Amino acid sequence: MSINQLIELTRRSFRTTSAVINTIGQNIANENTEGFSRRRVTLESASSASAGVQIYTPMGSATGIGVSINDIDRVRDQVLAAATWEANAGLGASDEEARIMSALENLFPINSDASLSNLLNNFWNGWSDVADTPTNLSARVSLQNRAESLALAMNRISTDIDRLQDDSIVELAQTVEDFNTRLDELA
Repeated sequence: MSINQLIELTRRSFRTTSAVINTIGQNIANENTEGFSRRRVTLESASSASAGVQIYTPMGSATGIGVSINDIDRVRDQVLAAATWEANAGLGASDEEARIMSALENLFPINSDASLSNLLNNFWNGWSDVADTPTNLSARVSLQNRAESLALAMNRISTDIDRLQDDSIVELAQTVEDFNTRLDELA
């Protein structure tokens, strides 16, 4: 083994050992940090083919070029990690569902004269009044006014639901765009 090969072997060994010590130091420093998972360094024999080093080794000699880092991976429970990802995805969906349901509830007030149930009751009562006195003109006009009020309310609700749908689509598209932008930045 030449001096250059020996120096290269020593340099590679120091770099690898330094990376292992840094990883251990991070594990110790972040031991009590919530959400931190321990890291593990996996070492492997360094290959002269991947290192781009030409080494002449006589027959029968056991000269290598040292070790290198194969991988630095996080030590964590894969089942727990998958459950966390799934729960967070469900949480986001639940938040969006709650937002939409709250907006829909606001479209259908319960205790007001303009509520859909009151307008429907008035409409059907108007039919009952017309059925009781079919020749009464004021009952017919009242039914017509009640029907117009119900139609206006249903049109308003339909418009508001369409607006909510459009807003949800725009918000979802913006969220997807933000997510794709972050993925591009990571890549």
